[in-house]
Amino acid sequence: MDQPIRVLHVDDEPDLAELAATYVSREDERIEVVTAAGPDAGERTIEADTIDCVVSDYDMPGRNGIEFLEAVRETDPTLPFILYTGKGSEEVASEAISAGVTDYLQKETGTDQYTVLANRIVNAVESERSRQALKTRNRELQRYKHMINSMHEGVCIYDEEGRFEIVNDYLVDWYDTPAETLVGQDSGLIAKIRTQADEGDPYAELVAGERDRIVTEVDGDFPGRGQAVLSARLSPLWIDDRVAGVVGIARDITDRKKRKRELEQMNVLLSTLFDTLPQGVLAEDDSRQILAVNQQLFDIFALSGTPAEVVGKDCREVAEQISDVFADPVAFVEVVERLVAEREPTDGEQFALRDGRTFALSYRPIELSNRRGHLWVYTDESERERLTGQLEAQYQTLFEEAPVMAAIIRTEADRPIIEDCNKQFAETLGYEKNAVIETELSAYYMTDSKHELLDGGGYRRSLDGDFTRERRTLKDADNEQVETLLRAVPRCDADGNVIGTLAMYVDITEREEIKRANERLEEFTRIVSHDLRNPLAVAEGRLSLARENCDSDHLAAVARANSRMSALIDDLLTLARDSETVIDTKPIELRSVAATCWKHVETAGGRLILKTDRVVHADERRLKHLFENLFRNAVEHGSTRSQSPDGDVAKHGHPDAAKAECEPNDVSTDGTVTVTVGDLDTGFYVEDDGVGIPEAERDKIFDSGYSATSEGTGFGLSIVKGVVDTHGWKISVADAPTGGARFEISGVTVESE
Repeated sequence: MDQPIRVLHVDDEPDLAELAATYVSREDERIEVVTAAGPDAGERTIEADTIDCVVSDYDMPGRNGIEFLEAVRETDPTLPFILYTGKGSEEVASEAISAGVTDYLQKETGTDQYTVLANRIVNAVESERSRQALKTRNRELQRYKHMINSMHEGVCIYDEEGRFEIVNDYLVDWYDTPAETLVGQDSGLIAKIRTQADEGDPYAELVAGERDRIVTEVDGDFPGRGQAVLSARLSPLWIDDRVAGVVGIARDITDRKKRKRELEQMNVLLSTLFDTLPQGVLAEDDSRQILAVNQQLFDIFALSGTPAEVVGKDCREVAEQISDVFADPVAFVEVVERLVAEREPTDGEQFALRDGRTFALSYRPIELSNRRGHLWVYTDESERERLTGQLEAQYQTLFEEAPVMAAIIRTEADRPIIEDCNKQFAETLGYEKNAVIETELSAYYMTDSKHELLDGGGYRRSLDGDFTRERRTLKDADNEQVETLLRAVPRCDADGNVIGTLAMYVDITEREEIKRANERLEEFTRIVSHDLRNPLAVAEGRLSLARENCDSDHLAAVARANSRMSALIDDLLTLARDSETVIDTKPIELRSVAATCWKHVETAGGRLILKTDRVVHADERRLKHLFENLFRNAVEHGSTRSQSPDGDVAKHGHPDAAKAECEPNDVSTDGTVTVTVGDLDTGFYVEDDGVGIPEAERDKIFDSGYSATSEGTGFGLSIVKGVVDTHGWKISVADAPTGGARFEISGVTVESE
């Protein structure tokens, strides 16, 4: 006898929870449902009762469904938990999966959803019960496998053909393939061992017992893994005096090999860098024997010979030779001897040359593998000063033309003073640059930001180098707010003393306005998707129950009203979500997407003609919204038989409901509508053979809320216009050759045919 399934349904809409409980219990007599009005009540029920599965709404006061899931997972990590929500999005689904949800189901209209919910509950509970039973059976086996699976090498047993028979966890992880998939597959390692063998088949020799082992290193591409280097050991598995297989142990040494190659490459790189440095460089050991010297040192001091010829010679000889070019040779030699004796790192020892140039000597003591040494670097300061002047000019240009607001600040009496600023800073705040320089920075801060700058320690932190990125609100010449993101770093003088800061402001005023608008849009979407859908779902459920008990013409009117409200909600959500300006375009076949959309629209027996094989670049989700709403518009306004006797649009069950690919000249004569999708030079069109759209109404049909019928939502063509505008296309309305309406979409990116 099947075990009962006790379900806790948590929802802040009691009517909706009770309705779901009624239908779910009908679907499976094993299911017993208890309800709770929120996460707190749900937790108390779990503590006091035996619960096999939790079904929870997402959007609830206090804590949402994912926060409730996280609380449940802290006490019972395996309890089946189904998030059953009216707020469906990829973000909510992803967050639920990360939190450990068992299943995710979005609330729909109608009662069929409860059949799906009941099936999900039964599947989740039976899966967990099976998992627990299997866990008990496998406990003893896991103890045996633990030793092999804990090895940091791939361990397996091959059959005589070189196929995997048993694999350990390391090998499963290495291939990133389930063990059951690996078992029975040919080993890529053995195939490569055979390929690289000088003669014969070493693996066959193992299987035949003619060989004790194979120890090798294999470099190649492994199916399902990619390029790798393996160190492998293979031995025959003897059982009852015969070879029953081969034991293989392999270690991935790809990283080790890679590090070796990188070290070799680094040596080449350092050698090249040493040879191409603009400074003269010389390295010696502690006995003053030259280890390396570059060509630049020879060029700087006009030495004879080549660097290779002096390697191994006494460095004192080279120092004596170099000293002749200095204005004070004795002082140069004394400095060198002192640095060697003291072994203290030194930078910028200045020396004048006889030809008027100035050189700086830098010294570093070095530690070699088995002894100590010395590194000398000679820099032509004359060239450096010339380059410094060039860099300063470049930096000044970069500062002035930077696309961010930048200001150079100095400190006077602990107050930040603007020493210089760029054009972006002055123009954004609406001042002339000369009017800003030598004024206090705080004069351009709004009150809260000024407090953070002076009293809140913001300027002090920037002087200390502890400042990262913080928001600051400035004010322009008209006392209007300018919202910015500030990055400030300390500025030092030649002696390393902090004298002020470099402040860079990114104007984020427009971004913040967009953010606030998106937050308002998100709140609107939440209200539409949750606060309106839930009552509507309850109304539809109650209507279904009412029809079981009585028959009244009023119920048909209620059904039409519910259907219209559902359509309004769908269109409002589509308008809200399609208002985002970011689109994800890709190549799309018009024929395929149009045919798919036709199947999803209540076509009232209409026909679809596809005169296109074109591929366009578009956002697929938005393109579907465009076709679906144009198809609905054609059916609702173009067909003389588009309404069934009770006012509802005819369902897909009509014999001709999804008919497509008609003959090119096939025009409807039975009162239903025929819709055609075809190509334009820079786009496509959608036309019907209905009554058309009067010219007087064509300027307002794309307005939100406008509808020519009492049944329409008034948002369908507004959604179409939004899709067109988001893509940067254009849409126009004309008369179709058959007298109906023709919508032409142009400016579309079309792939070459």
